[in-house]
Order: sequence, then C-alpha cells, then structure tokens
Amino acid sequence: MKAVMLGKLFKPAGRIIALAITAGMLGLFAYNAATLEPSFLNLMDKKWVDFIIKERGAQPHSGRVVIAAVDTLSVDRYGRWPWPRARMAELVEALTDHYEVRTIGFDIVFSEPEPGGDLIESVKDRFNSLGFEPSAKADRFLQFLEGAKAGVNGDARFAGALAEAANSVLGYFFFSRRGSVIHLSQAEIATAKASLAGLEISDIKGPVDRGTVPIGLLPEPNIEAIGEAALSAGFFNIIPDREDGLIRRTHLLMQFGDNVYPALGLQVFRQYLGAEAIAIETDQSGFIRTIKVGDRLIVPNFDGSILLNFRGPEGTFPRYSVFEIIERKIPKEQLLDRIVLVGATEIGLSDFRNTPVSVALAGVEIHATLLDNLLTDTYFEQTLLNDIYTLFLMLCAGLLLAVVLPMLRNLHGTVLVLALVLGYTFLHRWMVTELLTWPSYVYVALTLLAVWAGVRGFDRGMSR
Repeated sequence: MKAVMLGKLFKPAGRIIALAITAGMLGLFAYNAATLEPSFLNLMDKKWVDFIIKERGAQPHSGRVVIAAVDTLSVDRYGRWPWPRARMAELVEALTDHYEVRTIGFDIVFSEPEPGGDLIESVKDRFNSLGFEPSAKADRFLQFLEGAKAGVNGDARFAGALAEAANSVLGYFFFSRRGSVIHLSQAEIATAKASLAGLEISDIKGPVDRGTVPIGLLPEPNIEAIGEAALSAGFFNIIPDREDGLIRRTHLLMQFGDNVYPALGLQVFRQYLGAEAIAIETDQSGFIRTIKVGDRLIVPNFDGSILLNFRGPEGTFPRYSVFEIIERKIPKEQLLDRIVLVGATEIGLSDFRNTPVSVALAGVEIHATLLDNLLTDTYFEQTLLNDIYTLFLMLCAGLLLAVVLPMLRNLHGTVLVLALVLGYTFLHRWMVTELLTWPSYVYVALTLLAVWAGVRGFDRGMSR
C-alpha cells in the first residue's frame, strides 16, 4: 500500500522530468540548427541518410546525361594529358557534327594558352633580328612561318569549333584561399575579374546577404579566345561538408564581389532547356528561396545548395572514352540529343571525391548526378521547413512519453519506446526514399530514448 501511495505521489515528478528532457533536446536541436556549426548529432543524422542511400543500391536515371571521359584508353591512344587543343576541337566537332548532342559541358578549365603560336612568333622575331636583306626567299620563309603558326595555333582551332558548335558551356573555378592568389599582379587580377563579365545572374528578387552563398576570392578563367567562343561558363567548385569532408551537396551559386554566379551544372541545365536566363528569389532574411530556369523551378537549401540524390557508385552514368567518340566508334543513338559532360576519370588526372556511395567518385560524375537530379526533379529537398517538422515530432514524442510512461510498468514502457523508435526508423527510411525529404532521425529517436531513460532512472531511484 505504501509503495502504491508513493507511486501516485511521484507520478507528476516523472512527467516533469520527461518534459525537462524534451525541452533540453528541443533547445539543443534549435541551437545546432541556428548556429549551423558542425556537431556530432548532425553528423550522425547525415551518416544515417548515407546508409539509406548506399543500402538501396543503384537507382534509375534519366539517360539524358552521359560522360565523355578522359580515361586510360584515351591517354594510351593520344598521349599524356593535357592534350593539344586541336584534339579538343576534334572532340567538339565529333559530338556536334556526327553525334548531334544537345549540350556539351566541360569539367575542365583551359586557363593557359597553348605554346605553339608563341614559339612561331619567337622564331619570326629572331629571323627578323638577324638583319637579312629583303628577298623573295626571306618573304617565302616568313609566309611559311605564318602558315605554320595558323596550323599549330590549337587555341584558335578549339575556339573556332566551340563557336561553330554553339552549344558548349565551359568550366572555371573560384579560388577560396588567399594564399592561392596573393602572388598575382594587379593586371592578372583585373583580367580574371573581367573574364566574368556577362556571366553574373542579374534577375535577383530580394537581398542576397553576403555569406549566404559561398564566396569566391578570385576566378581561374579560361583564356580569352576560348572563353569568348563558348556560349557560357559556370564554376565547378564542389564544397565538402565540414563535419567529415564528404560530398553530399553541390552549390548552385557563388558570390564574387557584388555579383552572384551560377554553377557549371546550372548553366548546362539552362542551355539544355533553351532558357534565356536564371532568376533567383530570396526571403526577407536574404536566404535563397527559389532558383528559376525558364519554366523550371528549383527549391534549394537556404544557401543555394542542392542535396544530391546519388544514383549509384562510379560508372552509374553512361561513360564513353574520348578516343572512341573522336574515332566515331560509339553508336550515334547513344549520344544523340544528350547532355555530354567532358571530364577526367583516369587515375592521377581525376579529381576524385569521397561521397556516400563511393570513396572515389570522379568530379564529373558528381556534376552528372546534379544534372540528372535537376532534369528529373528528384533531388533531396531540405529547407527550413524540415527543422520545423523535426521540432514538432520531438515535442510530440516528449509529450506522449511524459503522459504514458509514468503509468506503465518498466517492461511495457520499454516495449513502447522500442516500438516507437523502430517504427520511426522505417518511416524515416520511407521518407528519404519516397518523399525525398525528411525531418531529423537522430534528434527524434534520441528524444524518445532520453525521455525513457530519464523516467525509468527516476522510477528506479524512487523504488529503492
């Protein structure tokens, strides 16, 4: 009788403990969500979703994105990379004239001129400096050099192929560390800045606070002759998550100076759709709300990033050797009307990245994943609304256990909590795979377990 009376007396105390733990968990989640700083619990959330993505296996893709790979076969046939620009011109000509692809994107930057033309010029200067008398033979020799210059000027050949194709998007990147640009002269800095003229996004509704999207210090552009020949260009920086260095998202926007610039994948997407421009809409806090490309609406994270819905490990997207494309060994229907991304996959050349589906995924495959996600509208959507859902579920979990647990025996309470955690586990996996959006798994599950542990611990203390 005495134990029963004590139990009734301390039931309200058990509920208070449950509510206190729930409030603490809510505060912890709100703090981590607001500060955006790396945390162990946020990392565990990401690892859980990583497990779901990898465990589900390869997924269907649109088939509209293929990769032209600078691979082992190509390097064996054409020699070490980088190849002469004339070779890249042959690639563009094959893709456009023979395969009739829709859009070509380069996960490569052509930042230095080819030396051939400069060498011919130096020979001409040396010849003229020797002081030979004017003669028909001297004139013929200078004409020969001028013709040779045209033949070895790969930059001009490549630029001509790009201009004639009228379907290519070049890549460039932004330096993010001051040590990478501190040695540059003012003239070099001015040239780099001037290369971005016309590439900025001009249709922006609302403020974009500095730091909302990643900030670039200075671009590494393509040389002027090549850059002006292509239709457009986009940056191909890929920023890993700070908690563990994995690539889970790509940023569609970067800020440089007072302007915002689009990523390579976003520019290729625009070109493929035939859209005139890219438009951005922000909220009152300066966060990115939507990105519009033609009549297609993209809902990114607040910082303009897209959480990638990886289709599978390396080799998931169709991949063809540059050698096979130039030699026209690929059936035309495999490339017809497709997006072709040109990038390196050869070991030693490729920028391999650690992702949830592979520890060494080539950067060009990450860009292919982004494009396929945009084309099919199947990227993972994670906005501020997901944080509200998480807070709501945590509150419901805490209130439910605060009411029910003090009235149940230990065994029954334990079974209830385990059933709730297990049920939420399956529900969360379904949300990831089917809804492509989700609240936090770890914070909700941890709230259930922490409240259960707190109430049970209090009960044990009172029974002694």
